[in-house]
Amino acid sequence: MAAAMTLPVPRVIHQIWIGKKPVPVTVEAWREHADLHGYRHRLWREEDLRAVGAYENAIFKGMLEAGDYPGAVDVARYLILDQIGGIYLDCDWYPAQRGATFHDHLQLTGLGAFAEDIPRNTGAGVALLANSFIAAPPSHPVFSKMIEALTGIRAELPGAPAWWTTGPLLFTVAARSTAINLAPADFVAASAPAAATLEEVRQLAARAENTTSGLLIAWKPW
Repeated sequence: MAAAMTLPVPRVIHQIWIGKKPVPVTVEAWREHADLHGYRHRLWREEDLRAVGAYENAIFKGMLEAGDYPGAVDVARYLILDQIGGIYLDCDWYPAQRGATFHDHLQLTGLGAFAEDIPRNTGAGVALLANSFIAAPPSHPVFSKMIEALTGIRAELPGAPAWWTTGPLLFTVAARSTAINLAPADFVAASAPAAATLEEVRQLAARAENTTSGLLIAWKPW
C-alpha cells in the first residue's frame, strides 16, 4: 500500500457505458477535454470489457444478466483500474473547466478520490468516499482487495443496494486501509438538473470557470 502511493497515475480517462440507451453527450465532452490536455480517453462498452476479464467475474456477469447496470459498472471500473490504472469517471459528470484538468487539482500519484458531501455512518467514521471518480496507478492493492471480497459480500448481503456491496461503501472500507489523496472540497463545481440542455450545461460550465476552481459538474442527461 505504501509503495503504491509513490506510483504515477497514467494520464488516461476511463468511462463505461453499458445497456441500450445512447451514449450520453458527457462522454464526448470528456473526450475533447482529454485531447485538450494531453490525456487519452477510453470509453468501455460491453464487448470492450472482455479485455479485462469482466465476463470471467461472476459478480459482474450476474449483475449484467440481471440488468443491474450500476453494480456491473462498479465491478468493471475496479477491474480496469487494477489492470490499467488511470482516472475513472462516471458518465454523469461534465467538465467545468477548459483551462485546467486533473493534475492541476490533485497529486496524480497513488490513490485519489473525493468524499461525498453527505456524511453517512460507514461503521468506521462518517466520511464516505465517492467511487464515481477514482485515480490510481495500475495494480494498486485496494482494487485486488475489493475484487476478492465481492463474492463474499454479495453472499452475506443478498438484496442489499449496490452502493453497499459494490459501490462507495465497499470502496470506502477498502481505501481507508491506505493513504488517499483527497480532492479539494470544491472539486465538484456545480450540479445541473437532468432536464437541462447541453447548451445550459455549457453556460453553467462557463460561469463555473470564472467563479470556482472545481472541475466537475454533476449532470445525468438520460
